[in-house]
Amino acid sequence: MSQISAPRLNGKPEWQSIRRITKGRHIIGLLGLLLPSITGCNQSSEVAQRDPLPDHYGLFFVINSELKELNPLSHARVSQTSEGTGAIEFDSVPNILAGAGGSFVSYGFDGAVLARAVEPGQSRRFRVGEIVALDVQSISGKRDMQRLTPRVPLNRGAYMLSVRGCLDNSWNRRCYYPFAVE
Repeated sequence: MSQISAPRLNGKPEWQSIRRITKGRHIIGLLGLLLPSITGCNQSSEVAQRDPLPDHYGLFFVINSELKELNPLSHARVSQTSEGTGAIEFDSVPNILAGAGGSFVSYGFDGAVLARAVEPGQSRRFRVGEIVALDVQSISGKRDMQRLTPRVPLNRGAYMLSVRGCLDNSWNRRCYYPFAVE
């Protein structure tokens, strides 16, 4: 009696190779089911916490998942210095922010400095006062974009936020963004 040999795959009987292939498919199938659910959980929480980001250069205020672009004040309307914010006094507050929470997003600038400002006196100009510490973090995956978060809550009043990167200000290259918190 002659013996019929089973077909071979990679030098092993075909049924052993098929069993290994099907085991591998089960593991891949399980990973295919588990990985999206694991990463999906993380993504959904990240998306919920993610703030909107700007699509053009500027300085922006972010609060309650809303993005508000701040208007700069011309360097000609600022008494400039080489220290701190780069300003000693300024004559107007073009930005009004509601709420003391939130953070800023700087796109295209660096060297951010925030300071409190004293209400105008007889000169009708705001004087730049004490520096407010900022946490500066690069936004991952975004070139030239930083999140600026004050380390203390911003109380009601006027502030001067300046950043480095204004090409039209040849003296110290700073842009000025005064704002008031109401």
